[in-house]
Formats: sequence, C-alpha cells, structure tokens
Amino acid sequence: MPERIRIFIVCFMVVLLAFFSVGLSTSTAAEAAAKTPTQQLKAGVDSLIAVLTDQSLKDEAGKKNVEDKVVELFQQHFDLAYTSQMCLGRHWRKLSREERNEFVSLFTDLLKSTYLNRVHEYSGETVKYKKEILRGKKALVKTVVISKGKEIPVDYKMVNRGNGNWQVYDVVIEGVSMVRNYRSQFSSILQKKKFADLLDQIRDKIAQNKAVKDAEKEPQKG
Repeated sequence: MPERIRIFIVCFMVVLLAFFSVGLSTSTAAEAAAKTPTQQLKAGVDSLIAVLTDQSLKDEAGKKNVEDKVVELFQQHFDLAYTSQMCLGRHWRKLSREERNEFVSLFTDLLKSTYLNRVHEYSGETVKYKKEILRGKKALVKTVVISKGKEIPVDYKMVNRGNGNWQVYDVVIEGVSMVRNYRSQFSSILQKKKFADLLDQIRDKIAQNKAVKDAEKEPQKG
C-alpha cells in the first residue's frame, strides 16, 4: 500500500475515535463546548490505540466490526457535505439539489472504499500535537504522525458546527491536501465531460476498490 494512503488511514482513525471518545464522555454540554479542536482530537488517541491493537478484533469477524464502527463514526463526524462542496469547487454551484445529494453519497462511498475499509493497516503510529490556529468558525490543527521512526506533518482543517462540535473537512499530509487533490482530479474530468460521466468514474473506482479488497480476503493458494 502507498505510504500516503496508509498515513491517511491513521489520520482518519485519530479524528474519528477522538470525536467518539468525546461523545461517550460524561462531561456537561458546557464542558464539551469548552473543548478546543486540539483537545477533541487528542482525547481520542488512547481509544484509537486500544481499538486498533485489541487482539480480540484481529480475526475476520473482529475486523468487520471495527470497520463498521469506523464507517458509522466517519459519517457522523466528518462534514461530508462541506468536504464534497470543497472538492467540486465552482462546479458545485451548477448542480441541482438532487445532483449534490447524489455526489455527496458517492463521494462518501469513495472515501470509505479508499481509506476506511483498511483500518487494520494500523501499525503502531503515534501523534504529536504541535499547534492550533483559530479563524472564526474554522480551525487548523497541526500535528505530526510518527510512523516507523519517521515524523510526518499532518494538518487537520476543521469547522465549528455549533455546541463545540468541531468537524473535519480536510486532511493535509506533508503539504498534500485531500480536498485539493480531489478537486484537481474532478475539475480535470468536468472540463472535458459531463457531471454524469464524473459520477460513473467514481462508481468505477469504488468497484475497483471493492474488487481489490475482496481479492485480498481470498485465501492464498499453494
């Protein structure tokens, strides 16, 4: 697996389980609202490590349970509509409500098939929190992921949706933005083809990712 994809997976796990642990907290609403974006991220690291290193979840049934939970949290705590809008850029304004909803749904499935169905790729990475920059309702949390002795800069772009609920809408790894990367790909397609063609290409990619995953599950012969 390419290193950047593996690190993306780790970054997504950190965010999801951070929000999950906050959601399970017995803190009052006021206390939850007082948490900074960095505190919300940091709170979930221990939960992340506990889940991804739990030996009872290493068999196929356990892996499926972890994947299902992560997908559920992903849909709850990532601002998927806003991320989708950012990835389409100016093309978003041209779409009807139905087209926007369809794109958000397919783009969500693309992210899940690319990153979240491979949660078992985690291999002991840790996270250092370096800096937080607040700009109104948006925040930038700068971190470093330590993977196999290498320090990898990772920035989380977040938006406050009220009541202290900070949601991630972009992840930047070693200066490469997930949103900008997809926006470049989608814009290139839409300059030459129709929106329906873009949707077809996304469906094809999702099918390819599923085929790869299914092939990996097949027992090795010989």
